[in-house]
Amino acid sequence: IAISNVFKIAKQDWGYKIENPIRDISKPKGSKKRSQRILEKDWKKIKTELAKCRNPNFVIISELAIETAMRQGELMTLTWGSIDIKNMR
Repeated sequence: IAISNVFKIAKQDWGYKIENPIRDISKPKGSKKRSQRILEKDWKKIKTELAKCRNPNFVIISELAIETAMRQGELMTLTWGSIDIKNMR
């Protein structure tokens, strides 16, 4: 879309006699939003298996990821300074 806009501006605003070669390329469709949540019975099974790991934090991190929908990179860089406890619901 950004590249297509460059050709549009060049033609309309700057007066270049150029056609937009990007115009006829099909654009990807938007992603489908997910609304499904993990079932409690499934979470209990996963939690049981995670508890077997050497790192006891896997259960906590997994639960935080599920509840916040945060990605791995966001979770791994999370600090206490980025948490606003006063405004938590």
